[in-house]
Amino acid sequence: MEISLSFNAKNATLGGALIGVAGIAHSLAEPLLQKSTFLFFLLLALVALGFLLIISGFVDIHLSRCTLLRHWDLNLLLRRIKSMEDGEELRFMNSYIPETEEIIPTLEEICLQKNKKIAIKILLPDFINHPEIATARFKYRTDRCATPIESIRDNARSFLELKKAIKSKEKEADVQVRLYDHLPIGGYYQVGTRMMQLAFFYTKQSGNAGPALFCDGIHTEKWKIFSRNFGSALTDRVLSRSMFLV
Repeated sequence: MEISLSFNAKNATLGGALIGVAGIAHSLAEPLLQKSTFLFFLLLALVALGFLLIISGFVDIHLSRCTLLRHWDLNLLLRRIKSMEDGEELRFMNSYIPETEEIIPTLEEICLQKNKKIAIKILLPDFINHPEIATARFKYRTDRCATPIESIRDNARSFLELKKAIKSKEKEADVQVRLYDHLPIGGYYQVGTRMMQLAFFYTKQSGNAGPALFCDGIHTEKWKIFSRNFGSALTDRVLSRSMFLV
C-alpha cells in the first residue's frame, strides 16, 4: 500500500461542503432528528463522507500493483511526468527513445516553466565504442529505424541540450546521460515512485507495439528488481559511461 501527502482541492472543498451542509441541516431539523433514526444516520453518513473526502484531499492512499497493459501507453507516461514534484527522479533506459519529441517539451514545461527540480537519468546504448549493440537490436526489425546510431545520438543530444537550457536559467540541472554496453531486457521508463513501464524487446517489432508491464507504486517485488537493475547500470562504471555532447 502506498501512502503519500498530496493536495486535492476538489476533494477537500467537497468534504468541507458536506460537513457544512450536515451542520446546517442539523440546526434546522433538530426536532425531526430526535424522532427519525433514518435522518440521524443520514446526517452522520454525510459527516463521515465529508471527513473521508477531506482526508483524501491531503493524503493519497492506493495499492501498489503490477499489471500487463495490452500496449505501451505514452499518454499515461506523459501524464505522470507532468505531475512530478520537486526531488523526484525520472529514469529511461532503451535501445533509443522514440518518444523524445513528446517527452522533451513536457520536461521543458515542468523544468523551465513550472520550475520543478527533478532528476533525469538516461541510459542509451554505447553507440560510440560499441555500435554493434544498437545495430543488432534493429537488424531484423520490420519497422526498424533507418539510422539507429544517429537516432541514439539525437536522443542523447536532446537531453543534454535540455540540461544546458536549465543551466542557462541559473538553475540546478540534474540531467545525466550514460551509455551502456550490455543488453537490457527491454525499454524501461520510471517516473519517481509513481509508475514504471517496461516494454519488452522483440526480434521483428518495436517493444511499444506489444504488451507492456505497468507497475503503480514501489512496494512490489518486480518494481524493486527492475529499479535495482537500472541503478546498477547507471552507477557502475563498468556497465556504463558518461555521455557528453558529440
